[in-house]
Order: sequence, then C-alpha cells, then structure tokens
Amino acid sequence: MSITSFAILDLKTLVLLAFCFFQSNFCAAEIPSSRQPDSLLTALEKGNHDLKSKERILTRIAKYYSDSLQDRQTALLFFAKALNINKLTKDTEAKGDLLNSLGICYGIIGNNDSAIICFEKYGKICIKLNDSIGLYDAYQNMGLVYEFSGKYEKALEYYIKSSKVTDSQNDTIRKIVSYLSIGGIYRSMQKNDKAKGYFEKALELNNLKQDKMMFARIYNQIAMLHKSNGNLDSALYCYEKTLENSRQIEWKKGIATALSNIGNVYKEKEQYEEALKYHLESLNLEEELSHYYGIMISKLDLAELYNHLGNYEKTEMFANEVIDMATSANNLDVLSNIYLILHKTEKNKGDYKKAMDYFEKYSNFKDSLYDEETTARIAEIETKYQVEKRDNEIKFLNIQRQLDNEKIDKQDLFIKMLTIILLVVGIMSIILGILYFQKRKAWLNLVKINKEALENEDCPKLESEDFQKYKGSNLDEDKIHSLKNEILVLMEEEKFYLNKNFSIEEMARVLETNRQYVSQIINEKFGKNFNNFINEYRIKEARRLLANDTKNIYTIEGIAQEVGFNSRTSFISAFKKYTGVTPSFFKRNINSGI
Repeated sequence: MSITSFAILDLKTLVLLAFCFFQSNFCAAEIPSSRQPDSLLTALEKGNHDLKSKERILTRIAKYYSDSLQDRQTALLFFAKALNINKLTKDTEAKGDLLNSLGICYGIIGNNDSAIICFEKYGKICIKLNDSIGLYDAYQNMGLVYEFSGKYEKALEYYIKSSKVTDSQNDTIRKIVSYLSIGGIYRSMQKNDKAKGYFEKALELNNLKQDKMMFARIYNQIAMLHKSNGNLDSALYCYEKTLENSRQIEWKKGIATALSNIGNVYKEKEQYEEALKYHLESLNLEEELSHYYGIMISKLDLAELYNHLGNYEKTEMFANEVIDMATSANNLDVLSNIYLILHKTEKNKGDYKKAMDYFEKYSNFKDSLYDEETTARIAEIETKYQVEKRDNEIKFLNIQRQLDNEKIDKQDLFIKMLTIILLVVGIMSIILGILYFQKRKAWLNLVKINKEALENEDCPKLESEDFQKYKGSNLDEDKIHSLKNEILVLMEEEKFYLNKNFSIEEMARVLETNRQYVSQIINEKFGKNFNNFINEYRIKEARRLLANDTKNIYTIEGIAQEVGFNSRTSFISAFKKYTGVTPSFFKRNINSGI
C-alpha cells in the first residue's frame, strides 16, 4: 500500500472494524444497564460465588470495558483474570469466547502476535466443538490481523478458509463479509478485476438484505477501487454513501473511516485545507474509540497533509508518533510510507543529507522485512556515539582549562591534535581518491561498452510468452508480424520518436490500428512498455549525436530537444538508466581514446 504514486491505497479500511461483528455465538450476555463494573466488582468481593459465577462476572466486566467504554487495555486485564479461573472450571465454550475476545482486543490495540495466538487457539476449540460459525469468525479475524501487518498472501489464505466455511451455512451477512474480505485483499494486491467481481457479488446480496453496515463497508471498498483507478469523483461519491449509511446507524467506527477516506480524496485533488478538516475530525473519533490502527493511519495522513501545506513542525510531530506506533505494531507499510514523507519534508527544507537518510530507510522497509535487531543495533550505536560525543566535549573543556596555565602542554596537545587531524584528512583523501578513480574507471568502461555498441547498434527485439493480459487478444500471428514490421519502419527509418509529442495513440493513428494492439506488439515482441521502447531509441540517437559532436556544436539541452525529450532532467535520467553514465561524462570521454 502506498501514498499517491508511492504509497497507501486507503490504509484505514473498514475491515478492521469487523472485529466487533465477529463475536462468538456463545458470547456472554450483555450487562444490564443497572449492573455497571463497580457494582459487579462489589458483588464479586462481598458475595460467596462459585468459580463459574466469578468467571461470568469478570467476563461481563471485561465486555463492558471493551464494548461500551471501548477501553481495551482494562478489558484485557479482566479477560485474563476470567481466563485464569477458566483453567479451573474447564468450560471449553467459555474459554473459546474469552480467547476470541482477547484476540479482538489485542488486534484493535495493535498487538498482532498476541491476537494471532488467541485466534488460533479459538479456532482449534471451534473445530473440537464442531462450531462452524465460530470457526468462520476465527479465520476472518486471523485474516484481519495479517492484513493490518501487510501480509496479504497470509490474509487471503484465511479469508478463503472462512469463505469455504460459509458454503455450508445459510448466512447472507457472513457471505457478504467473505466477499468483501477477499475482494479487499485483491484490491490491495492491485488485482482490481478480481476485486471488482467480489464487491459486485457483495452488493448484489446486500441489495436483498438491505443491511446499512454492509452497505457502508461495500461502498467503502468500491470507493477504494475507484480511487486506485484514478476515478476520484466516483470514489468521493461512494465514500459519501459510506458516511451516509454509517451515520444512519450511528456507527462511529464507520464514520471515522469514511471521514478519513473522504479527506484522502480531497488530498488527491490537492485540496489540502479541505482534506485537513476531514482528517482532524476522523482522528478525534479514532481517539475517542481508542482504535490503535485508526489513530496510527489518521496521524500518517495528517503528517502527509501538513507536509503539503508546508507546516513541517506538525509534519515531524505526527511522523514521530506514527513511527513509534508502527514500530510497536511491526507495520512495515506504514513505516515505509512515513519515512518517505519525512524524506520529502527534509528535501523541501533543503536538508539533503537527512532526506537521503530517510529515503534509505524508506527503501529498506519497502524492499525487505523489518529487522528489529538491526534497528536496535542502530539505536545502540547512536546512543554510544552521543555518549562518546559528550565525553569528548567534557574532556576538551578540561584540557582547555589546564592549557590556560600550561602553555607548553597546550602547544604539545595542539601539535598532536593537528597531526591526528591531518592524518585523518589524509586517510580520508586517499579513500575518497580510490573511490573516485574506481568509479571513474567503471564509468569509462561503460563508455567503452556504449562506444562498441554504436558500431553494431540494434534495438533488441525480445519476445515473451508471459503477457497474460493479452491472452484474449484478437490479433493473429500474421497481423502481429505485420504490425511489428510497420512499427520498426516508423522507428528505424522514419524516426517518429524524435517528435517529443509522439505517443502510443499517435503511433496507433499512423498505423491505422488501435492503441491496445500497438501496446500488445511492443510488450510481446520487444519485451518492454511503450515509454521504455521510445526512450531507448531516443537515447541511442542521443548517444550517436554525442559521439559525433567533436566540435561541441550541441549542448546537453540541445541534444535532449533534438532526440525528443521535453526536459533536460528527464533526458539525463533516461540516458543514465540506459547507458549507466551521464550524458556529459559520455560526451567528455567518448572520443578520448578509451
């Protein structure tokens, strides 16, 4: 999941809120309004209750804190006490209820590992009791936890298991939830066609059921699908339908999520002030609900918004809180996204060193598993560095005081310090020199390779059999071969790529065919997309012009314009990607006799 082009597709979905829906069939009864926790505790202390009665009372108190007050931390304490008594009563059904409730509390506060353990134990009890509905709930809840952790394949595994359980039931609501859960994972995995199919099935069923909460969740998922496809107006309409249905049933969790998602659409539209109002209102509701994941994502959204608005102080404040929460929950997606936001913030502030540090952290979290041991070692090294730095400062001050009275020692110390500094500078200079010459040697080798390529230049015509998205294409082999040759004529003989406005639509128009067929031929027969295909021809032309420009007729900007690029920046980036070196380095060294 990602922010705009790099980030989140509505990380805060309504799926987490389904925890409250998946309660066991054998949950303890609701607490009557007259029996509040204080009165129950008093009755527990003064009364002579047997173990089963104590277990039931503690469970009721825990559920009051969890469901009515939404104080999950306190609820966990009472659920744990009830579970300890259950070891003596050996009531299997009550144990299952307690484990499920514990798992829900752990999941909402972000303790994912403990939540999974509880749900796994609950599922085993349901199998033992032949309780299919309870088993369905256990699988759904495990899927939810894995989804929050960004482990989509694992989440999909359990959602599919829960869907199979519903095949033997006549429960429309749970069938709808299964479709939503599976579709949501496919959406997160960017398999939008599959996601759309499951959402449409869910909406079709709920049109018969007319359940407001399900409408809210369905429209939320459809909105996220529209948003991922860039249909912002359609997404906004669906999110407003989610908000409308949530408010009709006074569903605070649904309201909070809908507000946040509407804010995200306005953010995409670059209406940041409008987006800020929705996200602040959403955060207030999430904090009122003590919803750990919701609070974390709200603060992530606010950090990004304040960055857009140029309020870097608030950006860093929310970012630091998100880092603490995401680290605690081991949420790699959130960590990668918040470091990318901080990278942009420091870049905007002009601190390029910090910007690069944050970008490296973003890349590490994006491309690999989060390594807690590595982070701990970094923190330890940083702490030692700060301690040593303070110690050195103290020593330096003491030396300065002594040197005021001992001029000779001062001179000796100065000479020693100067020697060390010069030695360090000398060593660093040697290292930097070695690194420079190694890099230059590597770049010169790349120039040589490119020079050799100029003598036998030919765009690779790779073919691939793995383009499943064109499996249903109507093109036959003769037509494919013909279009391929026509494309080569346009590129190699007529050099249409030199036109900076040349697009895949223009190519299709010239070839008197459609855009999809052109895209298919380029993908299948040349092994790349249209932009890479065009840029490769442009860079090869630029390389030829640079190699022949012995009189320095062209500037880099001139070459870029000549071969069809709109800007110097995009040209340099494409040139380095293709050749491995910058245009200026290539130009300086191509005719140097390498």
